[in-house]
Amino acid sequence: METIANRIKQGLAIRNMKQADLVEKTKIGKSSISTYISGAYEPKQRNIYKIAQALDVNEAWLMGHDVPMEREISTNNMNIDLNDRENLLLNNFNKLNELGKLKLIEYSNDLIETPKYIEENKKIIELPKKEKQIWEESGKEHLMPIACHDDNLTDEEKAIVNEKINEILNNLDKY
Repeated sequence: METIANRIKQGLAIRNMKQADLVEKTKIGKSSISTYISGAYEPKQRNIYKIAQALDVNEAWLMGHDVPMEREISTNNMNIDLNDRENLLLNNFNKLNELGKLKLIEYSNDLIETPKYIEENKKIIELPKKEKQIWEESGKEHLMPIACHDDNLTDEEKAIVNEKINEILNNLDKY
C-alpha cells in the first residue's frame, strides 16, 4: 500500500501544483504540509479531507488504498453546489457497501424524526400530547409497567434478571 506522503506528492505532480498551492487551498500550515509530504507525520482525517479536496482526489486513494484516484461523487450530470460537509457525507456514503448504505439511510431517517436534531427553521410536526398514565399519578407508581429485553442473555443471566424484577415487585407490595 502506498503512503499518504507518496500520494500527496503524486497528486501535486498530477495537478501541476506546488506545496505553497496546497497550503493556500487547504489553509493547513506550511510546516504541517511539509511534515505530511516528508512522511514524518500523517494528517488527521479532517486534513486528509482538505488535501483530497484541494487535489481533487479520492480520500481513500490519498490514504494509499488501491482505489481509483478520481473522486466518487456523481451528481448525474447536474450542477449541484455542495458544501464541504455535504461532499464528505456523500463520499463516506459511497465508500459503504450496500448493507452499510441501508443502515446509514435508516439511521438518518431516525434522526430526522427526532425534533432535537431538526433545524429550528424547518417545520417540526408536533406529536399529540399523551394522556397522563395512571402510574404517573402520585401514590400509584407501583402500577408502572416493567419491560425487560433479553438482549441475547444466557438462561443463567435471564434467571438473575427475573430474580431482581421479582425482588423489586415484592418490595413494592410492602409499601
